[in-house]
Amino acid sequence: MEVQNYDIAILGAGPAGASAALCLSGQGYSVVLLDKHRFPRDKTCGDAMSPDVINQLSKIRPSLLERFNTNEHRQRMIGVKAFAPNGSVLEINTLKSSNRDGCVISREEFDNVLIEEVKTCQDILLLEETEIKEVNRIPDGYSLKGPSTDIACKMLIACDGINSFVARKFANHKLDRKHHCGALRIYYEGVEFESREKIELHFIEDVLPGYLWIFPMANNKANVGIGMLSEYVSKKKVNLKEVLERVIKEHPTISPRFAHAKPLETVKGMGIPLGSKKVQLSSDHLLIAGDAASLVDPLTGEGIGNAIRSGRFAAQYAAQAIKDQKYSAEYLKAYDKKIYSMVGPELKFSHFLQKLMRGPRIANFLISTTSKSKRYKRLISYLFEENHFFGDWAKWSFYKKALFNRRVKG
Repeated sequence: MEVQNYDIAILGAGPAGASAALCLSGQGYSVVLLDKHRFPRDKTCGDAMSPDVINQLSKIRPSLLERFNTNEHRQRMIGVKAFAPNGSVLEINTLKSSNRDGCVISREEFDNVLIEEVKTCQDILLLEETEIKEVNRIPDGYSLKGPSTDIACKMLIACDGINSFVARKFANHKLDRKHHCGALRIYYEGVEFESREKIELHFIEDVLPGYLWIFPMANNKANVGIGMLSEYVSKKKVNLKEVLERVIKEHPTISPRFAHAKPLETVKGMGIPLGSKKVQLSSDHLLIAGDAASLVDPLTGEGIGNAIRSGRFAAQYAAQAIKDQKYSAEYLKAYDKKIYSMVGPELKFSHFLQKLMRGPRIANFLISTTSKSKRYKRLISYLFEENHFFGDWAKWSFYKKALFNRRVKG
């Protein structure tokens, strides 16, 4: 089999990989994007897209945002309802002046939006249903081999997900249950909602640290799921499937809403790589992005925005490495610094809040106190306007604004 040579190979065509490919298009590099699946394909996820996701799409190219905005499977999201263990409810709405809401859309649809945009790029080779069995270092980069594939590249961008064998082999990534979440998802039809434009987070005592979610989708569907820190799942021997089924059948306020609902599939599981621990994001000729880089918010579980963000910057730093002909691990550490300078403080503080929410009393206090404060609720609404719903509220500056009622520079 003849070796095919490329400047940049992107392994994994999810949000991070597809975004990296789109950002590299038109720059004059030979780029190949590989994925073991054919799109569209199902991807187990909560499917909630924060305003930051839409913000990231807008930074890639106008045609991509237009393609996304015209997708008929989007369910508009203008707010969130968070339920404490004691039943207290915090309801958050976007400001009327906000020009960009979030949405709920299946990953099958969302990822395919990105892939369809990639297909318009004549200088990007997309190889679907292409499984890579072996990745090895070679003098000038990496070798990627599969049953029908033999590729050599100067730069490799690894976007191969939570179980990334590239990250394990070349960046020493290991499963750490303290920084990993186990989760389940099941699609329903006919779940009752007070508002189909607000997602719901239920902080139930049996699920802390974690939550049960009920997200309204288009066409009378709903994404229902449960997620819990893997360390506690193992320590407490929690059967998430049994807890999810019990809540749907027996919870006094949730169960009645499923009276006429029917499941559209069996329960599906997934792992969520939390960004509560710094990991190595680069090595010689290598950059790691998306779930392979463990950039998911430790409290909310939202990771699509950071996946796209990391894909964008991986493209930038890979292109610069080729331009400068510098591929060393030391040179590429600049990528790690860039990513963590942007999302590190947010992930760190979100991890702090996650640890607070491990007990029902603190969860009750935080949700109840915030729900009674117009100032807190107004500030959270302001964050919608700034397109950082799942992000900025977890920063220390938020609390300075809340306590002193003034804007903070930064």
